[in-house]
Amino acid sequence: MSDDVFTILGPGDALPEQGCAAMLVDDQVYAAGSFDRLGARIELGDRVESMEGGYRLKQDAIEQLARVATFDGHILFFASDDTHVNTMLRIAPQCREVTFVVHHTVDFGARAALEKQGVDCVIHRRAMEALRTADIALIGNDNGTEEQLFIHHCRQQNVPVVSLQEAVNMDFEGPPYRMQWAGRTFIGGTHALRYHQRAFSVLTGNPRYDDIRPQPLPENPYVLINCNFTFGVSRDWSRAWLDQTIEAAKRARVEYRITVHPRDETDLAGVENILDSNAFVVHDQIAGCYALVSRDSSLPYEALLMNRHVVYYNPFHETERCLNEDDTGLIHKADDVEALAELLDGLRETALPLHESGLAEMFQTYFTGIDGKNFLRVVRALQVMIDGNYVERSDARRASYGSAWSRVMVHNVLRPRLRRVTALRVIWKFLKYRVFRYPVE
Repeated sequence: MSDDVFTILGPGDALPEQGCAAMLVDDQVYAAGSFDRLGARIELGDRVESMEGGYRLKQDAIEQLARVATFDGHILFFASDDTHVNTMLRIAPQCREVTFVVHHTVDFGARAALEKQGVDCVIHRRAMEALRTADIALIGNDNGTEEQLFIHHCRQQNVPVVSLQEAVNMDFEGPPYRMQWAGRTFIGGTHALRYHQRAFSVLTGNPRYDDIRPQPLPENPYVLINCNFTFGVSRDWSRAWLDQTIEAAKRARVEYRITVHPRDETDLAGVENILDSNAFVVHDQIAGCYALVSRDSSLPYEALLMNRHVVYYNPFHETERCLNEDDTGLIHKADDVEALAELLDGLRETALPLHESGLAEMFQTYFTGIDGKNFLRVVRALQVMIDGNYVERSDARRASYGSAWSRVMVHNVLRPRLRRVTALRVIWKFLKYRVFRYPVE
């Protein structure tokens, strides 16, 4: 952290003048060790107490929060995709008034997901009526192009914006500076504090994990391969990665299925056993496996919550920190086909990870809540934000309105049109990698 002091707060506690702070909004004990690396000195707000092994809210604060079951205000949910819809629909029933806002320039599945659930939405525009009546806005991806324009529109109407951590494995450091543009942040657990450096955050967990439960193994479980090279990320080795995982499964003589992210752009020509996926069906696919093989993704932690083995396969040495630096002992790792095949063979006869002592406790406060109440923590945090006026003194990054608007026009409007012209795509790829010397993705 930038300063040597880290402060743990309760509802109503004043924000510290220096260092970073995180607020608790439940009755759990948070392990003291998970805060050790966050500052040379840990300080407690007036409504937090130290107890054996950790910290928790004092009883009066717990009782105060227990009376909060709804958010008494008008909230804007900016849903970028179907995953955000899945998450936000869990929070919406506990809010007095809700408006779902979706992209104006692009569509990543949010509109269809809302329509399937029978939920109305409005298209994001600067002159949205909802902006004039909203009390707060909740957003998942705060670094996206149109998302940053939405943040500008909210600020123009004095609507505070909170970013909810999308997944356990987020990379917060460096461009595009995830969760650094919204005014405040709600994060999954103390694990994220190792990487997430904001003046003030609230520990809420993520509601997308609320209905994930351990599942018994089916009679003939398979290996599930997670193909999630979204928006063309790592396009130069995505197919090679997939081919290698398939080869490892064949060497281990195990059945396999491939779950394909709805925004994956890998060339899948000739690939068998493909399962189309989205946030609403992927857990059914995990339930059928005994082990998940994945690159950088949130799915490994969701698989662990379902009591499945996880292998992080990283032959091309991607620099994602969360999985690379995982020190829980719960993530198996391999970086070549032979090692992966050996793992897939051995894990068939290995006890499932929930037999490891302490797994439940680790998830409950370290990665995300597993008690099905993350939605309630978010609701309570929203109410605390407004009641305690914690929306001021933001340390958020800022770009000019003109810059945000220009990025939307270039990346969301002009670029997709130009990409449809094959000749232009070939020329751009040549310039990008041979002339401008961009690093290979």
